[in-house]
Amino acid sequence: NVKIARSQHSILIKNLPYESEESDLREMCEKFGTLSQLVLPSTRTIAIAEFLESNEARRAFQGLAYKRYRHVPLYVEWAPKDIFKTSKKNEFGDDDDD
Repeated sequence: NVKIARSQHSILIKNLPYESEESDLREMCEKFGTLSQLVLPSTRTIAIAEFLESNEARRAFQGLAYKRYRHVPLYVEWAPKDIFKTSKKNEFGDDDDD
């Protein structure tokens, strides 16, 4: 059982209907604080919201969990830590961050 470290700034917003709009989600999230980024992939069923401050992310987590959006409840969980970090691989497939 591998335990994944979780972010204190980023949340996953799940169970979104396909009709979800990024502008709606941004407006909904910004009620809790300042977003550094919001990602809504083409599947449109999940979004990742990253807040500037961890206390804003906590407020969003509490405020959005099970909130009804359009016709479905939202499921929220903490995103994996460093979800937005890009890692460059060297020619051996190792991270160059060391």
